[in-house]
Amino acid sequence: MVKAVFFGSFCTLANLADLERRAFNRTFKAHRIDLHWSETDYAQLIRTRGRYEGPNELLATLGRKANGAFLQDLETHFQELVDSTQLELNPWTARALAELARRRPVTRTVLVTGAPRQTGLRVLAALFQNRASSAFNLVTCKEMGCVPKPSPQLYTLALDHLNLTPDDVLAVETTQHGLQAAQDAGIRTAGLATRYTGVEDLSNADLELAGSMELTIEGFLSLKTAA
Repeated sequence: MVKAVFFGSFCTLANLADLERRAFNRTFKAHRIDLHWSETDYAQLIRTRGRYEGPNELLATLGRKANGAFLQDLETHFQELVDSTQLELNPWTARALAELARRRPVTRTVLVTGAPRQTGLRVLAALFQNRASSAFNLVTCKEMGCVPKPSPQLYTLALDHLNLTPDDVLAVETTQHGLQAAQDAGIRTAGLATRYTGVEDLSNADLELAGSMELTIEGFLSLKTAA
């Protein structure tokens, strides 16, 4: 029996990648860095290098460093965009969360993210309003000290925290880095295509959700026994 569904990033919940891109561009301008990422640029970056470490790695190749002041400004700009944007849950995720909420406490929901805690709280408040504190049984964050994905550390931390085994869990991810992290933790996976990762090859997931928007939560959870 599936005891928990792990959602592997905020981008499994809503389209936040474009807000990340715009936050980077605002920060580049503030720090007089001659960069401006288009939607295509940023999509390629997070596909090939990862959402959290990728931008830092790319800046390093250009001889620039994302120092403390840069990263603080980046988070500030991102939080401002979150606060000023009407965020909506992805359609499949909205249905899945509603059904999973009815299955508690038998099936728990976890958000496995490496984002800073304050940023996470802002995003959850924007998406769930007064239900933010009860939307998930556990939300991981950067301050927990894990190595970012594709390392499986965030997943193994969540498993340990809830006293679960990999066989108890299904994970939803939007990128190859995320899928690798979950699979290296021994967890079965579903790949969810988004606006930014829609052309990414998620075929190594146990299930691809791109063409399965009508998939019921029963069908999703049956992946556990069908595999």
